[in-house]
Amino acid sequence: MSDEWRVFLNSPLGAAVGFAAGSLVVYAVVIPLSWWLNRRERRRWQQQEAERQRQWALQRQLCELEDQIREERLSEEEREWRWRYCEERAEIKREARRRLGLPEEEPSR
Repeated sequence: MSDEWRVFLNSPLGAAVGFAAGSLVVYAVVIPLSWWLNRRERRRWQQQEAERQRQWALQRQLCELEDQIREERLSEEEREWRWRYCEERAEIKREARRRLGLPEEEPSR
């Protein structure tokens, strides 16, 4: 290496050029690597999310079936009381949403 290059590399401008070149090399390696890892991780996350959705759907079905069985075991009076109680709670919820200026919710069932 010639003396001119040594002088240039030891100068502030040479240090800045060296830093920029080093940054570009790191950038050229890190960006593709992070893109590849992110893509791989996203694919894995999507598979896990699909599995969680299946599990949640199954759990929701199980809870609905349990509720149905419980309701079938209730006497007619208990069923009527429970229906009135749910209606009262729904009315209170609608009134609270109305007072806050929120739109009415769509019925879930």
